[in-house]
Amino acid sequence: MPSTFLTALLLTTFAGLATTIGSVIGIFYKEPGPKYMAFTMGFSAGVMVLVSFVELLQQGIKSIGFAYGHIAFFAGMGLMYAIDVLIPHNYIMEEHDHSEKHKHSEVAIKNKLQKASLFVAIGIGIHNFPEGMATFAGALKNIDVGIAIAIAIAIHNIPEGIAVAVPVYAATGSTKKAF
Repeated sequence: MPSTFLTALLLTTFAGLATTIGSVIGIFYKEPGPKYMAFTMGFSAGVMVLVSFVELLQQGIKSIGFAYGHIAFFAGMGLMYAIDVLIPHNYIMEEHDHSEKHKHSEVAIKNKLQKASLFVAIGIGIHNFPEGMATFAGALKNIDVGIAIAIAIAIHNIPEGIAVAVPVYAATGSTKKAF
């Protein structure tokens, strides 16, 4: 029994620490500019969507069946779209007209990046708790299930690390804070 507990704990730790791999990728360039940020954030989003379709949807289908798995998956996507539409938010590099004179100060952009990074980090922290619970519980029940969940979550956590590290690094210039 203790070895099962330890194995579950190690798998959960492995999945969670995969975020640090993303952080290392995120701080690869010395001075990340808007193009690098756009690329890394787009890449991160693409990988997360791919993992959702390839791994998480498949696990849902295995767990609760084809119809309910798809319904739950696409209901989640619909909920995320509704939240995006209904909750007001600003984009960091949002386009706007220049009818009024104003400056695009680096300080203002860096402040937006820091604020966005904080919200992403909080969201990921909240999001990672059930991931850890699922990995741990899955590994306790069946080691093969635990390994599959840990691998899927580890792959998913790498782009999460990028999504947090790049804006923090761009805003602060500190690899320690981004890591």
